[in-house]
Amino acid sequence: PQDFVMDSFHQNVINDDTPDGILNRCRYEAYRQDGVMLSKIDGALWALKHLPADLHARILSAIKNYE
Repeated sequence: PQDFVMDSFHQNVINDDTPDGILNRCRYEAYRQDGVMLSKIDGALWALKHLPADLHARILSAIKNYE
């Protein structure tokens, strides 16, 4: 059941380039790689430590513009 929820979550955010969508993708990657469910901001902080540096500017921009 948990995998189904995460697959559905992933399908909903994969093409969403809004700050909300980018932060949700960070959360998804944290769950996929480490099995942890984080808030959007905590997911972004996780992503800055674990994802490639070429993504950092988009993640930082998403944090800045998150409402």
